[in-house]
Amino acid sequence: MRRNNHKKNNNNKVKVSRPHGRAVPGVHSVKEVFAVRPHKVVELWIKEGQKNSDTDSFIELAEYNQVKVKHVSFPVLNSICDTHQGVVVFVDESPELAWNDLKKDEPSVYLCLDEIQDPHNLGAILRTSWLLGVKGVFVSSAKSNLLTPSACKVACGGAEHVPVDSHTSLPNLLKELQKMNFWIFGLDMGGEHDLWSQDLVYPEKIVWVIGNEGKGIRKPIKNICDEIVHIKQTSASASFNASVATSMALSETFRRKSLEL
Repeated sequence: MRRNNHKKNNNNKVKVSRPHGRAVPGVHSVKEVFAVRPHKVVELWIKEGQKNSDTDSFIELAEYNQVKVKHVSFPVLNSICDTHQGVVVFVDESPELAWNDLKKDEPSVYLCLDEIQDPHNLGAILRTSWLLGVKGVFVSSAKSNLLTPSACKVACGGAEHVPVDSHTSLPNLLKELQKMNFWIFGLDMGGEHDLWSQDLVYPEKIVWVIGNEGKGIRKPIKNICDEIVHIKQTSASASFNASVATSMALSETFRRKSLEL
């Protein structure tokens, strides 16, 4: 009888049902969710026993917006993202790309990620994109699962501002963007021009294409690009991380445009 009771107690595990919506972990990311779309937050999860100024603030925001607050165990939060900082929100909305803006004859910068594999790279790219005014990020529909909780955590709020738009054919998308007067720049080590000398002001509608972490830009996409640009470096045997290279390209683009203001 004791053995049976022992087995019964071991199997009596508490299951926490996960609400619908996009899981966003981390203090900075959660702050931005409440700042941008508080009425779309479905539920707030806080680590059991955790009490500090951030969690107190989140609970107040949740109560003000009539959001359910649930205190859950550390392992439950870890099952979502292992860098959660003790807080996760579930939000029933994501930024949407404004397609009408693509047709406008106004300065704008977008990104096209050609088979980027690492969600952490996407998160870092979204963070930089938000801070440097990128209007949207295009990805292959085969890689549309990149926007994971870990990516949202790394983005530190960028995922709440920069739309990630998936497409079945990136080559066809880029051709359509060219018809809308976008200039397509591919970032690749074999580029003819370097980033620092490349004309990034005219035309003013720009798409930066960033290739796979290992293989770079695929040939069909590289053939569509108007210019292939490289970043100067001291060694030819290595390359910049995809998110770092993206940051450098966006920073230089932003700097050039700032000089024209």
